Amino acid sequence: MMPSAQDGAFWESNWQEGVAPGDEWDTSKPTPVLVKYVADGVIPKGKALVPGCGRGYDVGALSDLSREVIGLDISETGANVARDYLKGLDLPGKWSIETADFFTYDRPSSFDFIFDYTFLCAIQPDMRAAWAKQMHSLLKDNGLLMVAIFPICDKEGGPPFALSLEGVRRV
Repeated sequence: MMPSAQDGAFWESNWQEGVAPGDEWDTSKPTPVLVKYVADGVIPKGKALVPGCGRGYDVGALSDLSREVIGLDISETGANVARDYLKGLDLPGKWSIETADFFTYDRPSSFDFIFDYTFLCAIQPDMRAAWAKQMHSLLKDNGLLMVAIFPICDKEGGPPFALSLEGVRRV
């Protein structure tokens, strides 16, 4: 079986080997569409979750006084890298980085907003139904799930595993 988001040892090894800014998984900045929607006031206030948060760029982009943002990563090394990055910013609002497996993550209260970019594509395609079920359980009834679909292509293997707009809609 190929490695995926639920394979903590794979991701821990990647982080220990030095996931570098600018590589396939690290854009060196927050996701541009997220930054635009935050600036436009489209993103809900309240509790926000960024699963597979990597270096924490998107956690930082979401952080303001009206939001409590949680970044989630399965790798302790990755989570520490995100914490260090975010501590270096003078961010308003409350943020935290937690080390946990998304598929078993249990919060006492649901999220108003969940942002997924490069998380869905990191999991095995046969785990996508479990991803949808967990997203549903974590999101408030009137909450917003934003999925930036990447990579849209036709390829074998991964991660990242190929995605399509229609495939994400089906999930």
